[in-house]
Amino acid sequence: MKLSAILEGTDQSIIQAIDNKRRMLNLSSILNADARETLNVKNSLTSREKKMLDYLLCASPKGYESSVRRSYLDELACLALCERGIAFSITYDNQHEYVIPREWKQVFLGPDECSNEQGSGLFFWQSLLTIHHLHRRGGVRVKRNDHMLYKWVIKALKNLRCIESDKWVYERFHAYLQKRFDDVLEEVARLALGEKVKDCSAFIHGAVVTGDFPEELIEAGIVVSSKEGWVFGANLNNIASDGMNVMMDLGNYEIIVPQTVSPPIIWELLEWGRAEENKEAFITGVAHVTFTKETVKEAELLHSDMDAFLKRFKDTFLDGDRYAKQFSRWIGNREPISRGGAYERFDIMEEEMLEPSLTLLQENQIDYIHSATSILVSQQNVDATLKVFRKAGMIPDLLSAQDHKKTLSTNNETWKTVPFNQIDHPYCEEITRLPRQWFSLLSYDDTTLLRMIRQANVMNIPLKVELQERTEKVIEVASIHVKGETYPYLKTLEGAIIQLDHVMKIALINPVDLRMERGAQ
Repeated sequence: MKLSAILEGTDQSIIQAIDNKRRMLNLSSILNADARETLNVKNSLTSREKKMLDYLLCASPKGYESSVRRSYLDELACLALCERGIAFSITYDNQHEYVIPREWKQVFLGPDECSNEQGSGLFFWQSLLTIHHLHRRGGVRVKRNDHMLYKWVIKALKNLRCIESDKWVYERFHAYLQKRFDDVLEEVARLALGEKVKDCSAFIHGAVVTGDFPEELIEAGIVVSSKEGWVFGANLNNIASDGMNVMMDLGNYEIIVPQTVSPPIIWELLEWGRAEENKEAFITGVAHVTFTKETVKEAELLHSDMDAFLKRFKDTFLDGDRYAKQFSRWIGNREPISRGGAYERFDIMEEEMLEPSLTLLQENQIDYIHSATSILVSQQNVDATLKVFRKAGMIPDLLSAQDHKKTLSTNNETWKTVPFNQIDHPYCEEITRLPRQWFSLLSYDDTTLLRMIRQANVMNIPLKVELQERTEKVIEVASIHVKGETYPYLKTLEGAIIQLDHVMKIALINPVDLRMERGAQ
């Protein structure tokens, strides 16, 4: 997710709080921060904050997750990163995650000088068109003849929860299209690269690698050959870096569209036009979008708003009036049996399928009108008809006009930045009722020691322990193993094993004290 997209969902008070902290570190405002300058912040981080920075830098765009439970100390470390404007705590649809702006990822993970040959548009265009095709056909299952890119795209969209239970989550996908399409492509690339690149995150952000790659990765444009070796095939920083004014109308209902145009704008163009499959053009970073009678009529059948489309792109077209007249002419030139009023048309693509289709509708008591090549059903019977035809395997899982229109509507909900000073420990009140001496580093009998460890585990309270070798550690308990064990032990959230008889002293750490220490820094 790019910094500009994050800041659009960030309240001014949060920006002010970040700037106050950055000013203390002699850093510029987050509104005009330099990516290289942000590298210097790393020197002021604690070891745990650096650990969480490294984790978030390499984490999938689907968000911050813990395999056991979320660590409160890690949570505080993430908030410390948020205070400095390195990470941002964002929410969407009641789902929370920490993100690091893409520009920061570039300087933390990428080489000092990225290859100038990085950034073929092949991966961008093929991925966007694959998603658009899947969206149009409504189905999310890979077909036999589909390229591997379809498989990677579908899995990525599932990971990002844009597809759930083999159905599109339209609002969420639209939000990703609007603000985080770079994250969609990053997830696709991660899945495609798999174990083929040891440090996948560094490769995606500019590192050069050598070796051999499967042809399918080269065909998809995920890896691109350079003088030094192989580089990632998409400069994610360039996505949505330009406005509509960089598009060029060739005057024959064909527009050249650079990949730097915002993805939702490209998506709108694809509702009324079609991008020509031209790998040579894609590699240079552009696509040729053409408008024809077929593409315009298809858009109209899906209830797309022609007037709104023409108004939005009036400055892009050389002659907007000419487009309006031609679109109207194409739409008005309809076949004798075409969708009209409150009816939905199903075209019979194979002649021998007409009779079986009519029989199914009769058996399910669905009224219809038909010709030799089409079947018309009333709008109220569309869902029932789709269900019958899908069950019989006669049509793909097509996207209905209503769902299609829904995805194109303005989605006001987006990712919002959460104030980083609003995190409370879930057991703050209960912790105040624990024995006060438990918060002092002392020696305890075995029974009390076990009680304190169990309490820390249940209430997610950090512990300070002094071990036999006189070393002190701050830990969080993941599990306790006593019954049936010769030497009872605990496991920490970081995976360390500590035998209980090695713990000489122990103390609970009050989360309130941790908050106060963080606030004083």
